Amino acid sequence: MALKNPFGRKQQKFDTASLSVDDLMVLERWDEAEKILKRRISRNAHDLRSRLKLADLFTRSKRQYEAVDEYLGVADGYARDGFYDKALALLSKVEKLVPGYEKTRIKMEKIERAKRMERSRETAMEAVLSKHGEDFQKAGTTAFEVQQLWQNLSGSLVIQRLDGEQLARLFSALEIVHYQDKTLIAERSQQLEELYLVAKGKVDVSIVMPDGQTMVLREFQPGDVFGERALLEHLPWPATYHSGHKAIVMKLTREGLEQAMAGNSNPRELLDALRDQGLDANIASLVHRTEM
Repeated sequence: MALKNPFGRKQQKFDTASLSVDDLMVLERWDEAEKILKRRISRNAHDLRSRLKLADLFTRSKRQYEAVDEYLGVADGYARDGFYDKALALLSKVEKLVPGYEKTRIKMEKIERAKRMERSRETAMEAVLSKHGEDFQKAGTTAFEVQQLWQNLSGSLVIQRLDGEQLARLFSALEIVHYQDKTLIAERSQQLEELYLVAKGKVDVSIVMPDGQTMVLREFQPGDVFGERALLEHLPWPATYHSGHKAIVMKLTREGLEQAMAGNSNPRELLDALRDQGLDANIASLVHRTEM
């Protein structure tokens, strides 16, 4: 004989469909919660809240290394949105979860560099706009395009090596030159003591061969520095340099260099940053090999 329900009604089945991810995690139903979270992430890869929840799920279910990978992805998202301190705080938590994990250390160093670069960008662009704002307006350069110049320059070894104060000094001493057409910047053997940083467009480097033909040796891109031998070592230009169409370069003269170094607490740092890219030294070596 079947037993009667002591409460006088049918026993209700447990409704799992109405449970939230948090409910499932409380019940330690990890697989179901994981499926829901991964489904959300597949629909929106930038859903940081779901990725953080998934990382917490992995932590609580003792899958530490999977948790770390998710936490690192979330930290990247925070940094991408400009929340560097939030990203670093999360990485400190990850370091406690799995001490000494190499991926965490590398990610933390990367985000710390990005944070420093952002501070440098703000300081440098403030110096650029303070000195060159009117020049950009006359040239029809929009505020967005000015900010884009920084993106072009951010890969430069000079930009990466110098802190915000040094960059502000350098950018305040630079002259902005806009080229609409292919224009001669420096001619081979010319004694012109100037250094250039390509901000937009390109600069072609060439020599005239004995048969009268022009040979293009290299094409400089945004972020490249050339003329360091001419300005810092008083040497003649090793080849001929022409701007591309609508190029923008930032020029440092002897007077500008002295301005950037006046009162500078570490002038050697600035000089080494300008010299060490060594592109003109490479051009001089290439010219020598070509003409042998």
